[in-house]
Amino acid sequence: MLRLLIVGLLTGSQVLAQAPLTGTLRDDAGQDLVGATVQAVAGGQGTTTDLDGAWSLSADATDSLRFGYVGYVTDVVAVADLEPGGLTVLQARSLDVVTVTARERGTTTSTLDPRHVESISRAELERAPCCNLGESFETNAAVDVSYPDPATGAREIQLLGLRGVYSQLLVEKRPTLYGLATAQALDYVPGTWLDGIQIGKGAASVQTGANALGGQVNTELVKPHDAAPLFANLFASGLGRVEANAHLNRAWDDRHATGLLLHGSYNDAAHDRDGDEFYEMPGRQTYSGLLRHFVRTDDWRLQGNLWMTRDRREGGQSPHAAGGDEHGGHHGGERYVIAQANDRVEAFAKTGYLGFGRPATSAGLIAAATLHDLDNRYGPLGHEARQRSGYVHALFSSYLRTTRHVYTLGVDYRYDDYDERLGGDDYDRTERAGGAYGEYTYDLTGGTGALYGASVIGGLRVDHHSLGGWQAMPRLNVKLNPTAALALRASAGRAYRSPQVIAENIRYLPTSRAFVVTEPLRVETGWTYGVAVTQNFDLAAVEGREGFSPNGQWSLDLYATDFDNVAVVDQERTLGFTTVANATGPARTLAALASVRAEVRPGLELRLAYKQVDARLTYADGLERAVPYVPAWRGLFAANYELPGGRWRADANLQVVGPQRLPGETAFAVRGLEPAEPLLFESPVFALANAQVTFVANDRLEVYGGAENLTDYRQEQAILGAANDPDFAYFDATRVYAPLMGVQPYVGLRWELSE
Repeated sequence: MLRLLIVGLLTGSQVLAQAPLTGTLRDDAGQDLVGATVQAVAGGQGTTTDLDGAWSLSADATDSLRFGYVGYVTDVVAVADLEPGGLTVLQARSLDVVTVTARERGTTTSTLDPRHVESISRAELERAPCCNLGESFETNAAVDVSYPDPATGAREIQLLGLRGVYSQLLVEKRPTLYGLATAQALDYVPGTWLDGIQIGKGAASVQTGANALGGQVNTELVKPHDAAPLFANLFASGLGRVEANAHLNRAWDDRHATGLLLHGSYNDAAHDRDGDEFYEMPGRQTYSGLLRHFVRTDDWRLQGNLWMTRDRREGGQSPHAAGGDEHGGHHGGERYVIAQANDRVEAFAKTGYLGFGRPATSAGLIAAATLHDLDNRYGPLGHEARQRSGYVHALFSSYLRTTRHVYTLGVDYRYDDYDERLGGDDYDRTERAGGAYGEYTYDLTGGTGALYGASVIGGLRVDHHSLGGWQAMPRLNVKLNPTAALALRASAGRAYRSPQVIAENIRYLPTSRAFVVTEPLRVETGWTYGVAVTQNFDLAAVEGREGFSPNGQWSLDLYATDFDNVAVVDQERTLGFTTVANATGPARTLAALASVRAEVRPGLELRLAYKQVDARLTYADGLERAVPYVPAWRGLFAANYELPGGRWRADANLQVVGPQRLPGETAFAVRGLEPAEPLLFESPVFALANAQVTFVANDRLEVYGGAENLTDYRQEQAILGAANDPDFAYFDATRVYAPLMGVQPYVGLRWELSE
């Protein structure tokens, strides 16, 4: 039996026509329901709950509100029955949904949210080992994660064909993990810390900053007042990877709660399956801790956080490489070693004031300070750097007349100081960026003609950047709902970012090529445009669980990005250098994504997706080429099945990865050289399969096991010149387009102690 808990706060002693209403939507366990729908039955207008389960809506006093969430029974309550300033508990209809809830709250896209946002819940994250943020997208079609290179282990996301540096990474709506943290950012967020992920496609809100040319990825972390007092997760891979996570939470009273999230991981690097005498993955030791304290009163929301990370990695050539001993080997008599040391401390706080006595009105302040130290070696090349950053953001939100007209005003300031050296070159710099913005949301309710509902979000942000000067960023999102089940969206917007050229490209450092920035780099700017269609549907009734109704959703996304300027990493100009320069011609990306999800019978959900990408850059020779390491297309099939009773779950997915352009063909031709082995300049099509089985022993314990890369597909000749053949004195560990590790079995358990 599930209940929907609605906390309604109404102002005034009398409910007027089209009065603004606010509230919070929760389930019977006290969990906030994120992305749930709240809709006026007669008026037709609707909204969705935010990350705290809060909602605001204007409705007539004689109307009723319909509250819906996938996996829960829809409830309707009259506006007049919402107790002003009190608490209303609604009893849902009986539904056998312990399994339905976990299954349905996997990946969802609301048709009522004004923006195109795909939400990934914790239930979806548990369908894969998900040991860190980078492994959280294995079942997602919009986001691809590059395969870690054998030298550094660095990886990044690609959102609809664009490199992850163009997609703003947020932790609880706060920009972070940029600059020196870019290369390992996905590894620094442990998977068990995640409470959910929201993937914003197209033009993002101006509230969160100037970046987000390719969208946003926001991660919500576990909150101490909503989590079990004690949680533990243990994970072990058949290839030597071991991880442990522990969460300790204490709610001191109704207002105060403290949480401590701990993470430790260890990975043995002694894997050389292809026999090239180089490790296929660096050894790694990572330790992280996040201490957080929350205060919640009727008028205030406050939190303080301290996040510390220590990361050590070592890879490169084996100590027993032919021709050398523990200290000697190829490449000039010294063993080629990649060693990386990162230490990071981040403190951040958020404060919100809700006591204005007016619905949907609040003020907030966010502040953060970061210190990141980096000391890396790539063979003979050294990279040492320190980043000191500060961030402050103040905002105010309210409405005009009714909550159909909502506005947000804000200012923010960011300070980044870098002391950085690569080899003998100095890259010290200080960047300051301050901006102000305004964002207006108009929620147009239907009820006349064929228009069921619509909304428009318009925003304008103006920044001054110490290196890029003044930047204006208009952004627009439009949504139409011809029916409640159909959403048509369009968006457009401008963004800019300052390239952190070394940290964002460390995958290009383990090579005999010299890394050279040939000219001062300008800020990267561009426009993004997109349209999307999302349609919910019901299938014909089938035999199965009582109350079960087959359902599904299909969507079609089309997004384009045009760069005004972009920093081009070029391995085409010459064989001896990797150069970075401002683009000399057009740079653009076009991506199309089609997907369908359907629960075809009780407990069984199927998903199918196909993505096509055309990403192109203009290089120094004036020729336009495809961007390397971006698959031209990708297909995904996923199946999730939960057996009756909810004790067993089985999850599997298959990815088919299309061809990717591999750089270097022009450089080899110019030099007239032929490598010792034939080189690929376009990767082959390959398939990867993953599977996992989970056993729910009881309310406290889950045991899971599975394997990644069941097809055992591995890239051959990942490192060029590993043996340093005197006839071809060229070394390059940057041309990685596929996994190197083969089948990776794993087991793990999740255990929690409830109150």
